[in-house]
Amino acid sequence: MKKSFHHHDEVKGAVNFDIELIFLILIMASLIFSRILPSPAMYMEHEIVKSKTNDNNLHSIGFSPRSITGNIPHHARKFMAESVMKKIVDDSHLLSKKSDDKESTRRHLSLFSTDSQVIRDANLSRGPITIIGNDGFRELARREGWKGNGTRDDPYVIEAISIVSTNDTYLFYIANTTVHFILRNCYFGAPEMREARGIYLVNVSNAVLVNDTFKYLEVAVELFNSHEISLSNLFLENIGFTAIYSKHSTNLLVESSLINTSAIGIRFRDASNVTVRGNVVTHFENAAGLLATATTNLTIVNNTFSEGHSAILRLQHSRDINITDNIFDSSAELKFFLDAEHLTNLYLSRNVITKRDLMGNILKSNHVTFRNNFISAVLSFQDSDILNVNENIFTDNGVLKFFNGSVIAVVNNTFQNVAGSALQFSVSMSISVLNNTFKRSSSMGLEMISSNDSLIQGNTFIMARASAISLARDVSDVQVLRNNFFDNHRLNNESQVITFSENVTFMYNFWSDWRSPDADGDGVVDVPYSINGKTVIDPYPMVMWYPLEQHVLTRPCIIFPLPSISYGSQVNITWKPSLDTKHHPIKYHVFYSDDGGFGWRQLAANLVTSSYLWNTSSIEFGTFLIKVVAEDELGFQAERQLSGTIVVRNPRMTVPRPVLTTTTDDSLTRSMNLLSIRIFGFRSLSSIFGMLFIIYWSFREGKISKMKTKTKKVKKFS
Repeated sequence: MKKSFHHHDEVKGAVNFDIELIFLILIMASLIFSRILPSPAMYMEHEIVKSKTNDNNLHSIGFSPRSITGNIPHHARKFMAESVMKKIVDDSHLLSKKSDDKESTRRHLSLFSTDSQVIRDANLSRGPITIIGNDGFRELARREGWKGNGTRDDPYVIEAISIVSTNDTYLFYIANTTVHFILRNCYFGAPEMREARGIYLVNVSNAVLVNDTFKYLEVAVELFNSHEISLSNLFLENIGFTAIYSKHSTNLLVESSLINTSAIGIRFRDASNVTVRGNVVTHFENAAGLLATATTNLTIVNNTFSEGHSAILRLQHSRDINITDNIFDSSAELKFFLDAEHLTNLYLSRNVITKRDLMGNILKSNHVTFRNNFISAVLSFQDSDILNVNENIFTDNGVLKFFNGSVIAVVNNTFQNVAGSALQFSVSMSISVLNNTFKRSSSMGLEMISSNDSLIQGNTFIMARASAISLARDVSDVQVLRNNFFDNHRLNNESQVITFSENVTFMYNFWSDWRSPDADGDGVVDVPYSINGKTVIDPYPMVMWYPLEQHVLTRPCIIFPLPSISYGSQVNITWKPSLDTKHHPIKYHVFYSDDGGFGWRQLAANLVTSSYLWNTSSIEFGTFLIKVVAEDELGFQAERQLSGTIVVRNPRMTVPRPVLTTTTDDSLTRSMNLLSIRIFGFRSLSSIFGMLFIIYWSFREGKISKMKTKTKKVKKFS
């Protein structure tokens, strides 16, 4: 009988082992799937945490949650340049958009005929052509049967010829002519990359090249001392040195052409009255996409530059340059979107610079205007004077720097989500910073070193991670007047501006953390605003902010509790109210975290007061973070987290411990106790893995209890 009972127990244990193995398999499966597909509870937790982050406060400063992605169509380049300026402030995702350059290039290539198609449509390949003088042109036109008579109304038409040479020579050489002619639908190339050159025009006027293809040449089109030349709808590929090279020439047009893979895309030297319009320049290998030296009246409009190395535009010793409606983008290792020196009268407008690690460097130049551009790259002015930067949008790496400059105006720009200090001045003077908006810079909004004679007025600084303005010791004669400061210096609760110089003046500014008291109702806070650094104050801080277009919701400022302090059975959480510039009603939600901020649990919701009494009497010991979230009636949120943790300690509190017994009911009680504690750091018992583990553990505890009970019964029976 004893042996039989033991045998029955062994069978029962085997069955329990199988059930235990099944639970382990289910747990492992849930762990794997939880890594791949998060549970609904985890997803909801993620969305809740995401909705409470500071990024959501972008809504409160003018952003919408729309997302615009995708390529920039070739036919929509001008539309992009115009519309981006209108929509960029309303769309935060567009700030990080990058074009798919390879796909864009393939799309552009499809717009042009291939060289094989041109050869099929042309006559059989012939040898190089040389024309000297008008008479030579007329004689060759007669022999070849070219149409036209060389006048403006009836130009010579050279069409559908193909010249392929294995020699290092010019394929089509024309010199000393003034007759009008058109060269179209022709092919010029070599079987492979050689030092042959395509078309060379010397002392030539009145030439039109259209729909021609150039491949495997050292230089595709070269102009010397030539005038009234039009190059349009050309296809230039695998050019070894320069695709289009012009020296000492005037009245030139390069339009609607594709320049793919060349050392230099377009080059001008000692040229004037030049227009580069509607081209795609890509895969320029070293010097630049466009290089201009000693050039005047240069217009660069509605072009796309991509996939290059070194610099997109390199401009030297030139004047009267207009750069408008262009797109600068590349996934290659470009350094500069603009590398310029010794320029006069440079104007850049409605350009889009999307590559973050590019730079625009303007050196020793004067009378420069940078207006209405979208830029996510660094723009730097050095040793330059009379500079006007207005109505631009700077974002990501879009930092604006001035070094050793004078007569500088930075007006009506938007700096948003800039990595670093958005606007920087060093060794500069006669500076005006007027009516700009600085939003959420990762460091300073405006930083000034070794500069003087400056006016900072009418600007709005919103949520800079460090100070809104930082003025070094060697800064002097600076006036900071009638600006708005909203919730800057997020690292701690210091003043929103820092100055190490006493030779500065602050007056009539609005400070979001200093809005009362105003006993006499004159709109000025009765107590001056104290500024960190030297003993500088704003004696007339304003109660109300100056008019704003955007909607700003500031973060609440937690006054109590103090971090790193121990508290007992109650914690009075108190904060300074948030500010809503549109005067919407504000409600507050209070959260705590006991795992370092990974997960947050709500203490209170929809409070209209600025305090909450947390009853912590049931907590024996714990370390907690606290967060207060402000929300207006439109759903915009702004939050602030206590800078450190607090400790809750109730030493005289006793907690009943779960009692292990041999009954099934007591085992169930132990299982329910386990449901009330955290297991291995799980943030939510709603996760599948956590629940399965608890069920498994409860089953195992119950099984062990039963086995112990049965063992005792066996011994007793024995």
